Amino acid sequence: MSNSSIIWSPILSNLSQNLENDEGLTTIIAPFMKVDALSKLLELPRARKIAVIARWHPEEILKGVSDLEIYPLLKARGIPLYIHDSIHLKLFIFDSDRAFCSSANVTSMGLGLRQPGNLEAGALVPLQMEDFLALKGLRDASRLVTDEIYEAYKACIAEAEQREITLPDLILPEETDQKFLLSMLPATKSPEKLWELYSGLESSTLSKEDRHRLVHDLCAYNLPMGLSRDELDQRLGEGFRINPFIQEVVALIKQEGSIRFGGINDFIHRTCRDVPLPYRWEIKSTTSFLYNWLAHYYTEITWDRPNHSQVAYWRADP
Repeated sequence: MSNSSIIWSPILSNLSQNLENDEGLTTIIAPFMKVDALSKLLELPRARKIAVIARWHPEEILKGVSDLEIYPLLKARGIPLYIHDSIHLKLFIFDSDRAFCSSANVTSMGLGLRQPGNLEAGALVPLQMEDFLALKGLRDASRLVTDEIYEAYKACIAEAEQREITLPDLILPEETDQKFLLSMLPATKSPEKLWELYSGLESSTLSKEDRHRLVHDLCAYNLPMGLSRDELDQRLGEGFRINPFIQEVVALIKQEGSIRFGGINDFIHRTCRDVPLPYRWEIKSTTSFLYNWLAHYYTEITWDRPNHSQVAYWRADP
């Protein structure tokens, strides 16, 4: 079936029939989500390594149009749940770089699990680079739900139900300092590699991994499309050097004079505020790439690889 063909109710069964057998679901975005409907979506082929973004307004949960219990459902499967106050869109993203853009929320009535269901429609469409950038921006603007956030929602809803009063203020724990997340560090191997990917967007040889790395860095450093190489390098350098996480790493190298790979890797691991905290081995490629970026944008920093381990040096008089 053509990507642009309309899919009508019942949404879930008709959507399943129009997906290729090896097509995996990677992202679910909808304001309203109910446990029974979400469970059915998770049964789609290869719906394992995904992310879910919901709205989760307390008054909507109290009215029963969304479920708090989607959090333990997803947590048991190792699937992250994010919340975003402003979403109204309904998108289902697949690893074929297609998206199902729909009117249907993730509810029994929306997906057609209960008859008669809502009259819904949607279309499978191919994603473009601007779409990937917008989706990355949406994810970055969303908040990851933790046990503490889940408990805060439960307490708010329970108080309103027991006392039959207007919803009390929802007080969530302080948000993690976004400046010290691993997503603030570059994902491409070097600035030169980023330009290669940026200038080769139309190439059929651009892999999904390379595209994901490019999208990450364009969003992290707020870079638009259509820049020349000099413009890209200038804006990228400015964004990189004012990054507080980068500034902390640079200060460490300056203080130590020289530091081995393990020292910088441990420092990044201690400094990052990601939840859950990654293992040290999981950030080794990020640390290795960072050496190239530091040497490119700081004339005081060089590195070499004596005895098979990268070592960064601070030169007082570059």
